[in-house]
Amino acid sequence: MNSRQSQLTRRRQKLAVRRAERERINGDLTHPEAPHGTLNGYVNYECRCGRCRDAQRRAMAQNRAYVRAQRIARDGALIHPQAPHGTASGRFYWGCECAPCREAARRQRQHNRHRTKENA
Repeated sequence: MNSRQSQLTRRRQKLAVRRAERERINGDLTHPEAPHGTLNGYVNYECRCGRCRDAQRRAMAQNRAYVRAQRIARDGALIHPQAPHGTASGRFYWGCECAPCREAARRQRQHNRHRTKENA
């Protein structure tokens, strides 16, 4: 086992222990030792209290704003230069509005609609 694999194994073991230490308080899985209201509490302690979920939401919103701010206008659409063009993630995550990304997103939405109808 190489160094990277052993690091991942130790991290997984640590997370498993922390996951087992969580307690249900007011319907939320909360870790008693987590630094509540921080991304660290949400990610490393898997705490799902309201304050940690809010920290996760704020971090995701900041990341989305950062990624979307990198888009450039080209041919009347906002294009992200690093987006994997022609994929649904190019449209949904990167916010790319190029024709291939829009088409991939349309196909993904259509696929999800059909899957939902089949499961209903």
